Order: sequence, then structure tokens, then C-alpha cells
Amino acid sequence: MKRLTFENDPLLLERETLKDLIKNKQYPFLFLNKRDKVLNLFSAFVKKRDFIKTNKINQPFQKTVYVKVTKKLGNLINKKFYNKKKLQCSLEFYICRRTDLKKAIKRWFRNNIFPFVLIRVISEDNLEKFSQYTQEIEYFTDFLNKSRFYCPKTLGELLIPDIIYLTGCSAGDGHINKEEKRWALVEGTSHEKFLIFSKYFISNLAYLIKTFGCKCKIEEYETKYVLRVNSKLFCRFLNYFFDLPFGKKEFLTKPSILGLNCNLERYFWRGCFDTDGSVNFRGSVNLSSNCQSFLNECQNYLRDKGIYSELSKRRTELVLSLRHLKKFCYEVGFSHPRKQNELLRILKKDSKYYFAELKDNNSKMDPNLLRTLKLLRVDDNYRVRIHRKDLEKEGMKFAEVIKTLELVFDKKFKITPSLIYFKSKTAYNFLNDIFIYEPLNKKLTSEEELSIMGELNKIWRLK
Repeated sequence: MKRLTFENDPLLLERETLKDLIKNKQYPFLFLNKRDKVLNLFSAFVKKRDFIKTNKINQPFQKTVYVKVTKKLGNLINKKFYNKKKLQCSLEFYICRRTDLKKAIKRWFRNNIFPFVLIRVISEDNLEKFSQYTQEIEYFTDFLNKSRFYCPKTLGELLIPDIIYLTGCSAGDGHINKEEKRWALVEGTSHEKFLIFSKYFISNLAYLIKTFGCKCKIEEYETKYVLRVNSKLFCRFLNYFFDLPFGKKEFLTKPSILGLNCNLERYFWRGCFDTDGSVNFRGSVNLSSNCQSFLNECQNYLRDKGIYSELSKRRTELVLSLRHLKKFCYEVGFSHPRKQNELLRILKKDSKYYFAELKDNNSKMDPNLLRTLKLLRVDDNYRVRIHRKDLEKEGMKFAEVIKTLELVFDKKFKITPSLIYFKSKTAYNFLNDIFIYEPLNKKLTSEEELSIMGELNKIWRLK
């Protein structure tokens, strides 16, 4: 069996994320121990490019990640390498070059902080042994121990609402630079009176990030707040486990790892709606993205939950109908305080818009005529109307619909740029006999509001 070097180490990857590995069914890259679901953090944090740059050898022990280990593992390493020259030779063999580590090795043992590569070397390519050693890591850091990153070590610790929500926010307005060292998220509004909500939101996001041990910086501008994290480990963590790209987000996708726990997917989409979503004053919720396939993924998720949505003409926005907004609150919703308030303000009123439900489900009426009649709306003053937008959504031709309705009701329609209408008590009574007209959304009760608010704000761990 060949000794491990960075050139032949099967756990060293270049640009692959879990999406690529799961797609190619390379599941060993996900877990070091499949039974205990111990995550493969080595492939996430150590890359081949850390050892080679433009065909020249780097100083890998200044670039690669370090780990603070328990006394138990520290004693084991000390016992295995009581001869410190042997330790240096093992590391030199792995990185394929000579190096002077005498002073560094003394510091490593004094602080129980070692290169992650060393933990890999002493495992001798035994994944189960490497899995045991990985669980003895207290936190990840750099060679000067200036930062700390408390990373989930098992699948159960990784797949929790807080982390999934955070990745959704990052997929929306977050950005990882090309150098893989800085993450930033921008939040703001042109309305000065709403900036207090932006500050609250960005502060809560900073609190979630600090649970990893990362230092956050919030910069305040006239119309926005910027949350910044300078951490290579945090950036690589988001990239490897959640498919978030380095640099420009030309292509987005929901994290493949959510397939291992579908119940958490709503938190990802909530993060997306909190950052790239909006509430229209007319009563709709929108999600914007330049990636149509990403919007299609969201649309499929909403459809599975019984929530209707449609893509805008330019295919850059997903629009949810007023009829399904209450269900949206339960299945996805907003944790952003401003958007939360805007949506609740709409839901706390009875809708002035209605939809028609057929009273007799066994009606033998012509399907094409029934389809047209369902688009008609009736007002208390006996006005019967049909909106052009509704016709466009159904793909129905204007002239054919007018002709059909004139034959049925023997009336001439008045036409405006937005709707077609006429007044008739007979038509009003006829339509009310065959349809039940229900508001698109019924007023939210106090109990429902408390239930929704409690669930949506859980992500902030509020008491």
C-alpha cells in the first residue's frame, strides 16, 4: 500500500462540492464514518490548490487549516511521535518537499494545535480511525491560532434549521469572493423609516454566524447594512456542503444535502425569500433571481406544498397568488421583520378579491363555457366583470371569450384597458346560483397570527 502524499490522497479535491459528489454517487466523500454520519471535513477544508500554485510548491503549513484537539488526541500524537524528527519526516513526505518545522512542532505540542494534515497522516488512510480523530477536534483555526471555527462534525449537527436558513440567506443576497476568504451580505431599503428592521435582521444574522465562532463586522451606510465575515473556513464550509459558489453567482441550486432531510427545505427557501423576496402592496409575494432553474426549484417545492405560483414574463421573478399566502406563511414564510409585518398586514384583512367554486361538482355544463364563467366576478351592484389579466393567465383569446359571453347573456360588454363588464341582475343571480364566491384569503385570526409568528421567529431563538 502506497504512503499518503498530497498527490495521491483520495480525500484531496479541487473544486468539487457535495452536489458533484452526490451526483456521481461518491458518498464516501460525504462521511468518514457512514454509521455515525461523521462528516468528511478534510475534503471541505483542505484542497490540492493549497499545496500547488502555478506549478510551484507553496508553504502549505501557512495556508492549510489547523485544529485544536483534545488532550486525549494530543497525548496520542505525542506518544506516536515521541521522536519529533519522525513527525517532520512524515509531513515532508506528505507535502513532497523539505521544510524546517522544529520551532513550529514545539508550538503545536505546547498548545495542542496541529495541522489538519497531520491528523490525516497519522490515520494512515484508515477512514474509521480518521473519523475517530476528527471527533476529537475542539475547533478549527489557522497556523497562528488567530481565529476559531466551530464546525458541525456529524450530519445531525449540520442539518439544523439555523444553518439551513443561513445558507438560504447567502444564496439570496450573500456573496463569497473568488479568493475564498471573505463572505458578505447586503441588506437595506430606500425608505429610511424601515432601516431599523434591516438593522434588526442583519444583527440577528450576525448572531447566527457567531455560533460558529466567526467574527462578524456590520458596516452601516445611508440606505443599507453590510455584514462581513473574513474566514476562509466559513467560505469553504458554505461552498462544500451547500454548493454556494465562489465569485459571481451565475448558477444557483438548492443544496443537494437537503435530500438527506427534506423537512428542512422550507428554512432554505425562507432565507431566500427574506433576502431576495418582496411583498407587493396589492397582495402578492415575489422571489427574484436571474437563475430561472433556481426559481423552478422553488416553484416545484411550493407546488408540492399546495401553493400556486407562476414565473413572470421575463422569467426572473416567481409570483405567489394572494389565495395561497396564508399557506405560504405556514410552509415557508418570512423571518425578516419588515417583510413579516407587510405580509401579516395583508392577511389581517378580508380580501376584496374572490374566486369561484362550483356548487354542483357533477355539473354537465360545457367545460369550455365553465372555464370562462369561472373567470367572471360579480359585485353587489349587479356588475359582472372579467379582467384581461385573468384571460392572459389562462391563455384565452379575448375575441372568443367576448363572443361566448354575449351569446350566453345577450348583453354588450363595456371595455376598459383593464377589464370588461356589464350590469345585469339576471346574470348576477345566475352566476350566484352555480358558484360560491369565496375571498382569496380569509382574515387571519389572532390565534393564527400568534402561531405563525411563534414559528417564524424560532429561527432567531427568541424567548
